[in-house]
Amino acid sequence: MKRDAAAIETLEQVLAMSRSARLRSLEPNALSQLATLYERARRLKEAESCRESANKLWATPEPGPPRVPDRIPPATIPAQWVDLPGAPATAEYRVVDIVNQAVLVNRSSKGIESVMFGCVALEGNKKTRVLYGLTGQGLNHGGVRPGVCAKI
Repeated sequence: MKRDAAAIETLEQVLAMSRSARLRSLEPNALSQLATLYERARRLKEAESCRESANKLWATPEPGPPRVPDRIPPATIPAQWVDLPGAPATAEYRVVDIVNQAVLVNRSSKGIESVMFGCVALEGNKKTRVLYGLTGQGLNHGGVRPGVCAKI
């Protein structure tokens, strides 16, 4: 009986948290399980109420995800980005999933396993100096083969 009391308390907390987080899909199952435990504890009115609520939730369709616009605006490559001819990759626009997106294209003869984004200063004779790195990204799914692009 102590286990049932603890389980009832836990499921009541689950219901409260799922309602506050607006996770409606969790409620009917929790209510159904709570009804079973209420019956075991001979709390029949509460069990009936839980079953009714669960049945109403199952009968009511859950609202779908927010509508995605038909046309997603293309990504933009900032004007400050500089194409360094000696770099193994470049940022370009390519059509990916029917949308024009900014991608990183591998233009070297080797695969790229990770990339580092940051600020670079152009100095005389087209030399570059790395000022600082902003972020890095490992491509642990096998990298980017020569001539292939990766979403930025």
